[in-house]
Amino acid sequence: MTLSSSVPAQDVPEYRVDPFWARELPNNWMLGQVSGIAGDAEDHVWVLHRPRTLDARQRGEEGMCCMPAPPVIEFSASGSVLRSWGGPGDGFEWPENEHGIH
Repeated sequence: MTLSSSVPAQDVPEYRVDPFWARELPNNWMLGQVSGIAGDAEDHVWVLHRPRTLDARQRGEEGMCCMPAPPVIEFSASGSVLRSWGGPGDGFEWPENEHGIH
């Protein structure tokens, strides 16, 4: 991608990763492959991940500390977990491969 010469460089947004943004996940949760991220009108960040991509060790089956987080997690603007949900259950079908979130 190239910038148009009509756009002054100082007007182009610059993004930096904040590795300390999200707080520590509760319940020894671990994320698998993240397949979608969305923001809402309240500046909350919604993350969709694929718990099935974690190996047995990451799922806590071989003495490691962790367990898969629920597939959908809502974070506050400050990075705290507000709520979470999803995954296989009785009375509904859950996708085998979580894909995106809007």
